[in-house]
Amino acid sequence: MLTEPAHGETIREKLTADHARLERLFEDVIARLARNDRDETRAAWSEFERALTAHLDAEEKLVLPAFAFANPEEARAIGAEHERFRAKLLELGVAVDLHTIRLEDAKDFVAELHAHARREDALMYRWAEKNLEEAVRAALVRGLLTRV
Repeated sequence: MLTEPAHGETIREKLTADHARLERLFEDVIARLARNDRDETRAAWSEFERALTAHLDAEEKLVLPAFAFANPEEARAIGAEHERFRAKLLELGVAVDLHTIRLEDAKDFVAELHAHARREDALMYRWAEKNLEEAVRAALVRGLLTRV
């Protein structure tokens, strides 16, 4: 039987908590952007970008390959969304650097991330909680615990 991760959280709860952390970081970006605080927006964006990239990396390394055996079509779709998010991160990061980012573009991006998070929770996280090998689950939680 699989044991639950440290701190009493299931793998699903841990991944969902990381999504909430990413949302808080992005809300900070939006707030600074709304105040037209360019330097602080850049700093907040950098922190968000690092956190989102680490989250995507962890899923792609530890969850998606196993999930692909159970549901290859959905795994491909989630992977494709990750690719789009990485491209959008780059595009928006350049806009932050050039001070041309629009608040509406940032809000659209966070809406896309919310939809993606709901999809992952409904499909991949529920599957992972029941099916990932214990060593993989522990590695995923350890990696997320260092950032939360």
